[in-house]
Amino acid sequence: MKASSLTSPSRLEITDPDVAALFIKEHVAAYLSQFIGAEITIAKAANQTNVKLNVMAYWAGRFLKLGLIRVTKTETRGGSAIKHYQSVTNEFIVPVHLFENMTGDVLLKHIQQRDYNHFSHNVANVGLKLTEDWQLRLFRSPTGFGLHLEPVFQEMPKVIPRRPLHDFAEIAMPTAQAAQFYSELEALFERFRLTKHFDAELPRFIMHVGFVEVTG
Repeated sequence: MKASSLTSPSRLEITDPDVAALFIKEHVAAYLSQFIGAEITIAKAANQTNVKLNVMAYWAGRFLKLGLIRVTKTETRGGSAIKHYQSVTNEFIVPVHLFENMTGDVLLKHIQQRDYNHFSHNVANVGLKLTEDWQLRLFRSPTGFGLHLEPVFQEMPKVIPRRPLHDFAEIAMPTAQAAQFYSELEALFERFRLTKHFDAELPRFIMHVGFVEVTG
């Protein structure tokens, strides 16, 4: 059953909760993304996502039945018909009210888990290059207890561009100061996020910024 509505030539809004549920599954989103903005065969999509051909063929078939992708052309190679597919839009929109059985924090974890896993993987890799001695430290602070996985302290130069920065701190500050701190963080993040340098010869970095009031 196709339960979506085309709201513009480049945007498709999902209206079926069962279809919406597919978008929060990391592997399914990765499969569907291969067809966005490009004509592609199932074999190439499978190769780019490092999955078996029959797995991608299964999901491509489901996407086709749901009206998320379409056949754009068919080529004959060695006597076989090779189909090319492309998504029906360049952008899918899923209203969060369709996830009525999921609380906001659970939904956010589903969406952000891929980025967080990618970030954490690189933090660990870079950290191990700096020192092989790590420790788990459990302690109590004025705001509660802390459990940190960290490298054993050693003297290092103060400026290490590739040293991983990954920490959490719970602090108290006046509302006005918090607003100023937030604005400074946001401005710094946007300053570099909008540069959009993708030179293959330049080192790449992941930026991750967080700042939120404690509510419970």
